Amino acid sequence: GINAEYMGSWDKTVRLWEASKGRCLHTIEGFGQLLNIQWSPNGKYITVSDEEGTLTIIDLKTRKTIASRQISHSSIPTFRWTPDNRFILVGKRDGMIEVVNAPSLDRVHAFRSHAGPVYSIVFNPAGTHFATGGADGIVTLWQAKNLVQLLGMARFDSPCRTVDFSSDGQVLVSASEDPFLDFTWVGSPDKGSVGKTFYKQDMDAGFNSVSFSPKGPLLAYASEDREEGVVVWGFRDKRR
Repeated sequence: GINAEYMGSWDKTVRLWEASKGRCLHTIEGFGQLLNIQWSPNGKYITVSDEEGTLTIIDLKTRKTIASRQISHSSIPTFRWTPDNRFILVGKRDGMIEVVNAPSLDRVHAFRSHAGPVYSIVFNPAGTHFATGGADGIVTLWQAKNLVQLLGMARFDSPCRTVDFSSDGQVLVSASEDPFLDFTWVGSPDKGSVGKTFYKQDMDAGFNSVSFSPKGPLLAYASEDREEGVVVWGFRDKRR
């Protein structure tokens, strides 16, 4: 099959690209200005959100919209599919997370996660827990099955923009406009103090995004330092 990727743009289109050749295969129109785009875990759907708070699901096979709903009266900062493809967690600017069915987008439940906008939602590799980061500088850890909050960790003086789990699900990294990376132990209590920062890496600038490799102890991050750009960092020995 074709090695393809989708791209959402401020020109109000979604485009399917053949990654290996860098050519556009298909263009879908009729959106607002798009802010976020994400594949479903099973690869069957593409989900996009626009600046007007509308979430839209596109069927990859037919390349047509199968569901669209205005979930918020303002832009949606983030959303995340559950690993089982059944639901989407939508982070909103009022600090709420709305759970919607997939692919119908029918509302299932809503709960408060932060005192301000929710900027990041990520599941651990096992799908048993998820973490969020918000404008209040707090990182939260939740049990996915029952939506029970396990930890609320004040980590930053500025909005937490990004969180991610390590490949084994035992470490949670978070970052904000503050110039450091925070590493929190969320694994077995036998191996560490759960919910405590065990390592803090000072940097020269804040961060826009951090992401652990799904295969091992490597971390990539994009900072506000224009000279640094995107960096891949060896986590185990703490060297870039």
